[in-house]
Amino acid sequence: MRALLILSLMATPAMAQMSPVKNPCAGVGGVDICAAAKGTAEALAKHLPREIAPGIRVMSAVQGGPEVQLDLMVAADLRLPDDAGFAALACAEPPLCGLIERGGQVAYLLNGKTLATITSCEEVN
Repeated sequence: MRALLILSLMATPAMAQMSPVKNPCAGVGGVDICAAAKGTAEALAKHLPREIAPGIRVMSAVQGGPEVQLDLMVAADLRLPDDAGFAALACAEPPLCGLIERGGQVAYLLNGKTLATITSCEEVN
């Protein structure tokens, strides 16, 4: 029993070295995406609330790690866009597009529920 415990303790550090933990803030070219997301959220927050499409208003923008989370208010009778529509809205905003190109992401939330998370502007542009 003792031998198994000793082997277990010896194997644990070696196994931890074999599978390095990915840094969620490391972006393309070593850019700190979390810092970029924070700067983007702060820049957007200065101009909110604001309508981004008819009947869709962004009420707040906050950083959530490597992403900017946009809290929406939507007209009750409005049909929400699909993922491609949300991607078009994010990629049309230069600060959000720049964040996505660096490896960050944009999440759209409504009443605390994530509607879409955009991670690429390739198909939109």
